[in-house]
Parts: sequence; C-alpha cells; structure tokens
Amino acid sequence: MDSYDRNPEFSIVDRVAMALYERRAGRRGGWDSMPPFVQENYRKDARAAINAVRNVLLEPTDAMIDAANRASPSTTVVMLRSAIDASPLSPKVMDIPERIPSRDAPRFTRI
Repeated sequence: MDSYDRNPEFSIVDRVAMALYERRAGRRGGWDSMPPFVQENYRKDARAAINAVRNVLLEPTDAMIDAANRASPSTTVVMLRSAIDASPLSPKVMDIPERIPSRDAPRFTRI
C-alpha cells in the first residue's frame, strides 16, 4: 500500500486525490509541490469517485446480500468484505489488481 493509504493525517478525499494524481502522473511523489488549485482539482475528482463508490454500497445487489449472508465467520468485517467482493467494486469484476489483504490474512495481532 502507498504511504498515504494508512496515514491518519490524510482524509479519504486526500488519499483518493493523491492516488488519482499518482496514476495520472505515472509516478509517486510531487503532491506537496503542486499548486493548491491543482490539488483542489484532484480533490474534486476524488469526491466524485467517492460518491460513486458510496452509491454502490448504499444500493446492494442481490449478489452482495447473498454473499454477506453466506459469510463465515459471520462477523461484520467478513460480511462487509464478502459483500464488497460480490459488488461491482470487486477487483475481480473491475479487472484490477487486488490491493487489500485477503479475508484469510490476519489483520490484527492480539496481545
């Protein structure tokens, strides 16, 4: 994952804006040296993208609901991931590389 993906100082809008910038620029870095009005243009694109994703999640398909209902173990996290995997947002549907850990990967270490 990119450094901004896990940095709590960045809002979701900024993280998506930076990802859009890096994708379009074809390189990492340089965000901080861009003029504020250019950054704001990326933020506007990011808000539009986030809104589109939000709308998909607010209108679950039957496949998403079925996947959530079949999730095992039936924890909230596993159910949500199963629903997203069955949604149009799924990397498999969008034919993009998956960047999040699989459901089977340990996410937290208990002490």
